[in-house]
Amino acid sequence: MFEGKNVLAIQCSNTQIEQYAVFCDDKGLYHGNGKGGFALLSILDNIVFLNRPIKIYYHFPYICVTERYGLNAATVSIADRRVIKHSREDYYCNVSSYSIGFLERNGRVLLIHQTQWNRLDITDIETGQLLTEREVVFGKTDETETNRYGASSRIKGKNYLDYFHSLLHVSPDGKHFLSNGWMWQPTGNIMCFETERFFNEFELCGESIEYDRDYNWDRPCAFVGNDTLVIAADRDEIIFREDVAVSESKEPPAYHQLLFYKLSEIKTHIYTYDYYEGYDIGWLAYSMKADCDVFTFNEEGEITSGELHYDPETERLIALSEKGAFELTLDGEIKQCNPDINLSACNEDIQFNDVLAIEPSVWLQNWQYDIIRRSFYRFHNGSIEKKVLCSR
Repeated sequence: MFEGKNVLAIQCSNTQIEQYAVFCDDKGLYHGNGKGGFALLSILDNIVFLNRPIKIYYHFPYICVTERYGLNAATVSIADRRVIKHSREDYYCNVSSYSIGFLERNGRVLLIHQTQWNRLDITDIETGQLLTEREVVFGKTDETETNRYGASSRIKGKNYLDYFHSLLHVSPDGKHFLSNGWMWQPTGNIMCFETERFFNEFELCGESIEYDRDYNWDRPCAFVGNDTLVIAADRDEIIFREDVAVSESKEPPAYHQLLFYKLSEIKTHIYTYDYYEGYDIGWLAYSMKADCDVFTFNEEGEITSGELHYDPETERLIALSEKGAFELTLDGEIKQCNPDINLSACNEDIQFNDVLAIEPSVWLQNWQYDIIRRSFYRFHNGSIEKKVLCSR
């Protein structure tokens, strides 16, 4: 099918059955299916970091190819093969995913794309018009201000947010999107944006969910409908106060792997749960929780690999991890699983690929989920391999 070329990434269409976008090491973006063959759409000469993972986003009739931990991306129109090139600045991009997301607004397909480490822009793909032009200012002034730490130069800021964007998730109706990113030093935290407000307030309209963990971002996350998001939570170590004897304390709170947040609660700051099972160790403002054991942890108890998807027709979650693929109810009950459909390379390893030197072929072995066909696929041994979940 791709004789003489190495496939670097594959992505199924969001609406078209049996349609795939494939990117190869000749910098060619190909489109088609396993039966009728593939046709070359374009050579994307601005995609240059081919030794690190490539990620494709397919929102018919557009395809966006990114260097996941690089500087460059390109969006291609399937209809006329027109190419729009994108880039972001080089500031910790080697550990931050290139932020890309499609949304539809007023009958137009728009692309959310990262241009700086702390800046997202939105472009009308059909016209190429940038819809989020603004001035960003941050720096010291000649004025001074005094606080309890002493006198210092006053900082002047405008449209500036101290936050590293990473993987984006867009709600089904396009009215909200999330950045699964991080802040200093470094702490993973998910920020939520309301699309209409973003056009006027930009990053400053962002609201953080009340859950953050050091050195862990791009955690498994998905929209459940338009108003709710679900994340996979790390297994926390319970820290007791110095004046509390551990032997005399009550049992620590149970670990809940899935936490659900309602965007309406985040925006109003009125939460269903105020504290984590009565322990004042951090504000975890989730509205619902679910118990399951479908993800793996590193030595620090962090979930550093996996994906979550939501199927609106079955109202169930699809989890993909190193343990396998799972179909879950929203209360965490496993309905189906298949341990043979799993991830061979975790996000943590891929992020530090420049150290661990993971070959692109290892990343390509990871299965991906096709929401249309409710099946999994990957490019393996020269063709598209597919599998479905089976009953336990």
